[in-house]
Amino acid sequence: ICIREIYCRYDRKHHHSYLKSKNPTSPPSSPLISGSSSNLTFDFVRGNVGVGNVPYGRLVAANAETFPVLDGRNLAMAYVHYEPCQLFVPHSHPFGDELFYVAKGKTMRASFVDIISGKLIVTEIGEGQVSFIPRASIHYQQNLDCKPALVLSFFNSGDPGAMVTFQSSFPNIPYDVIKESLGGGKMVNEQLIEHIKAKVSTLLAVED
Repeated sequence: ICIREIYCRYDRKHHHSYLKSKNPTSPPSSPLISGSSSNLTFDFVRGNVGVGNVPYGRLVAANAETFPVLDGRNLAMAYVHYEPCQLFVPHSHPFGDELFYVAKGKTMRASFVDIISGKLIVTEIGEGQVSFIPRASIHYQQNLDCKPALVLSFFNSGDPGAMVTFQSSFPNIPYDVIKESLGGGKMVNEQLIEHIKAKVSTLLAVED
């Protein structure tokens, strides 16, 4: 679930067989590793495994890749520290639904585009509340308060994957396709589009 342009290795390998399986909640592919309790624990606060490369706050992911005990168990979790007013830009998780739980914070906004109707669904929740974000839907989250917030995200996949909508698509689409998609005209020129491409290529989170 690291915020980067990937389909995480586990789900990319297994999602076709998962869809075809009559029993998608099949047993884990490997047993628990015995002999050390460290194999069964994951440190979101002090550890350096699964830490996302984000410019603001802190994002740490426990999934089948970073926490191998989750391999085959259809579980993953993310620990996200939001700075005041921080917005995580639109992204999607192609292989997992998300429960977005506010562990600390006054008001968090969690919004997604419904894949059936195309409508933007907006929820605002506070400490102790949870919001649901469907699998593969484009969504974004924002801390609406002037104080830091802590969010825990839970997924029903060992690696739900993460695709940052603009970062993974816009910079790679040819100029003429983007121009036509934006309606053409003199205002939409190659210089403007290249400027936008350069800006979104590394953008993951912003602060107002």
